[in-house]
Amino acid sequence: MSLRDLYKEILPVAIEFLESNSFVDVSKGVHNFTVILRQDPPLITRAQCLFILPKLQTLLHIDTHDDLLIETCVCFSHLSSFASDQVYNSGTLIPLIQILFKTKNFNVIKYSLSAIFNIVGKSSDYRNDAIESVSLIEQLLYIFDNYDLDVEEDDNVDFIEQQSLMIFELYNDNPLVPLYRLLPFLNYFKQWLYIPNYEIVENTMKTITNITSIEEGVQCVVENNALIERIVQIINGRNDDDQEFINRILHPSISTIAHICKSKSSHIDVIVKLGILETILSLISHDDSTIRYVVYSTIVNLTSQCTNQILQTMIDLGYFTTLLNIFEQSTVTIKNEIIAIFFNLISLSSQLDYLINIGYLQSVTLFLQSFSKKKDFKLVLYSLEIILYRGSLPKENNSKDKVGSKRELDRIVNSLNPYIKLCKSLQIPKLLNQLFKNTNDKQIKSQIKSILEDFNNPNSFVKP
Repeated sequence: MSLRDLYKEILPVAIEFLESNSFVDVSKGVHNFTVILRQDPPLITRAQCLFILPKLQTLLHIDTHDDLLIETCVCFSHLSSFASDQVYNSGTLIPLIQILFKTKNFNVIKYSLSAIFNIVGKSSDYRNDAIESVSLIEQLLYIFDNYDLDVEEDDNVDFIEQQSLMIFELYNDNPLVPLYRLLPFLNYFKQWLYIPNYEIVENTMKTITNITSIEEGVQCVVENNALIERIVQIINGRNDDDQEFINRILHPSISTIAHICKSKSSHIDVIVKLGILETILSLISHDDSTIRYVVYSTIVNLTSQCTNQILQTMIDLGYFTTLLNIFEQSTVTIKNEIIAIFFNLISLSSQLDYLINIGYLQSVTLFLQSFSKKKDFKLVLYSLEIILYRGSLPKENNSKDKVGSKRELDRIVNSLNPYIKLCKSLQIPKLLNQLFKNTNDKQIKSQIKSILEDFNNPNSFVKP
């Protein structure tokens, strides 16, 4: 007789044991079910699960002997891994969570949470039930607060791995979990980021990324000095040859930095002091396209919020010359991001001459030379409008009241606006005419028409 056939014969005996009033028999029955459920695939049908679930559920009680309660939770852990719908529909989720509040036995806690993990991982409805009906998140926090989990022990690492994923799934895009319910976990997150386990670090970083998607979350993360230092340390200590690390850990780490850079300048100051500017610059030409994209998004956010001092540091580090040097070889998506970065800079009048001098308009020419619906022409046109307007502003000792005629005014303003001559030498008006013919976008046509009128009548500039 094969081992599988033997297990099949055990099943009716196990069911009979469960019906007994004897503690020993019930214990044998639960153990036998656990053995059967451990097989791959389990030697039990979902219909048979429905039959035994009510009896197993009655054992989820604090008065149940610890050994039997542990075995029951182990059984549910295996049962929920292949029949989570049946376990949930039997009403077992709530008793599994409630037992967490009552027991002091860590093995009961561990296997109950394993079963809960299997159930809530199946459906957002199941997760919401766990959050609304019983305070699962608060119970998880209570467990971490009251049990010293030595991360040198493999069992504890496995436990943290599972809970880090459950916390991420419970919070991910879930309006039922307001931020304040997760904030107490931040002190644990900073510890988990030191555990040499990719799953734990990835789950933790993805949760932190979600937390920093709102302003209050950014503030809490940035104010946790040890946590933000560890995040920057992870990025700085990356191994660019380790593709698994890049995909699973580096991406959410930089995404968190991107969220911070979209926040207040005071928050940006914190990560700049940790050396993040040098780090981001080193990632501009990263081999992985998803990393490059989030890096450029970070720089877009950074240039829209940072102080003049930080901007000057970025100039000194060579950020913008580097971006223009790689512009021509970049994908359309990255070119759009670079255009967005320079649009932010152009909006700062103090940096306009610098940007023109390092070749921004030459990059605009390259951008306009070929038509693609994927290109963000609107942002390029906005930047041209700003450049031409700024160039038209009167310089010192050249006020309009010193000019006699309109023709003379047009001639002088034209000569005083250095950007008109440069744009014409780069054939930008001609390229704009071509774009006007190629596009059906009414807003783009309107922008082009306005810019071309400004080229022809340099005294008519209107502030963008």
